[in-house]
Amino acid sequence: NNPYYTAIDGILFDKSETRILRYPPAKEGIEYIVPENVTTLDDYTFENCKHLENVIIPDICTFIPRGLFEHSGICSITVPEGVTLVREYAFNGCINLTEFKFKGDAPEVLYDALPSNSGAILYYKEGKTGWTNPWYGIDTVMIENPQIINNPEDCTVIENATVTFTVTATGTDLTYQWYKDGNAIEGATGTSYTINSVQLSDNGVYTVSAKDFLNTVTVSNEAELTVVEKPVIVGNPVSAVVNEGGSVTFEAEVSGIGLSYQWFKNDEPISGATGSSYTINPVKPENAGSYAVEVTNIAGTVSSELAELTVIEKVRITTQPVSQTVDEDGTVTFAVTVTGTAPISYQWYKNGEFIDEATESSYTIISVGENDAGDYTVTVSNSANRETSDAAVLTVLIYRTHPADTNKDFVIDDMELMDYATRWLFGDPDIPDEYLMWGANIWLTGGAYGYQSDLEEPYCWVSQ
Repeated sequence: NNPYYTAIDGILFDKSETRILRYPPAKEGIEYIVPENVTTLDDYTFENCKHLENVIIPDICTFIPRGLFEHSGICSITVPEGVTLVREYAFNGCINLTEFKFKGDAPEVLYDALPSNSGAILYYKEGKTGWTNPWYGIDTVMIENPQIINNPEDCTVIENATVTFTVTATGTDLTYQWYKDGNAIEGATGTSYTINSVQLSDNGVYTVSAKDFLNTVTVSNEAELTVVEKPVIVGNPVSAVVNEGGSVTFEAEVSGIGLSYQWFKNDEPISGATGSSYTINPVKPENAGSYAVEVTNIAGTVSSELAELTVIEKVRITTQPVSQTVDEDGTVTFAVTVTGTAPISYQWYKNGEFIDEATESSYTIISVGENDAGDYTVTVSNSANRETSDAAVLTVLIYRTHPADTNKDFVIDDMELMDYATRWLFGDPDIPDEYLMWGANIWLTGGAYGYQSDLEEPYCWVSQ
């Protein structure tokens, strides 16, 4: 409860613990590291401390107080870089002191500050100024700063493998410390660091520091460790039904690194299909089949499930409906042959007009009438496309007969029949049978010809 002082492990501090007043001379222990929060050491702090051999002073201190180590057992002392003054008697009577380690420029030295024994050696850092050899009767040695010659290298390995990082450095009495992601690795204090049976948790960035006996530190470049697991397919390609002429894309969602892909159709590799997805555009009937992808990295290979591609083939008319000539009251059938993927729909048309209930691959008219004559087409379709046939012409033959005798006239008022009647009158042998006429008087409308047959059972028929 003292308002001015506090004791830590027997050492007397001020209440703020930023100043050490006295180190007990009889305290056991050969080394003492002054806490980093201490900014001031009082005069004669370590006087007559015969057990102490090494003291490390924090960098925040700027001078060595009067008589700090007088008549102590100190053997080695590391002086911070910021120290610019060594006061009188600081090392007076330190007969065991053989090693000074100065991290900064040569400080000012007051009366009788250094020991008189000639065996001490003073080490100072490369690049620091004011040092001579000897310096106040003490031999000096410049210590080159540590340097990394060969940095640890990036490494990619599979799970359960062994990996070793190494470093080569120059310097004096170097010590090493390895780090992962900036955190010191316990026990990793050599020029190499080995991990046996690496796991995904070992992924990270590794560095190493090299520190000389003046506590000068250099740090290596970063080396990244990548631990690769075997690919895992988390999303398989999906089966698809696609119209001919459309497009389809198969995709696989895969976890892992360093991945390569190869797509297969019906277990055969597809040339050039080496991405995480595979697109077919336009789709053709021959593209139908089973698709899968193999994914590979250094840890192994995994295959996706199969995805089926079903292609709806376009309808194509392979046999067109045929034009026909049919007698009145006869029967006629128009038919079409198609290829394509079922279901296929049919619709028949007459002169471009929809025919009700004519939805099969053929269309039949029973008892053909005069009004059935015309152009017939059919439109076929499925989900992929629709196609319309060529027109098939239906010609209907109409027959009219008239009783006739030598006293009855039959008047022709069709211009084409008039032409044939004229040729018949003049005995043309090439008149088609359907235009032959017997029996009745034949009069050409408005014409000048007439004829009377002498055949028995006279009759006349005309095809229109």
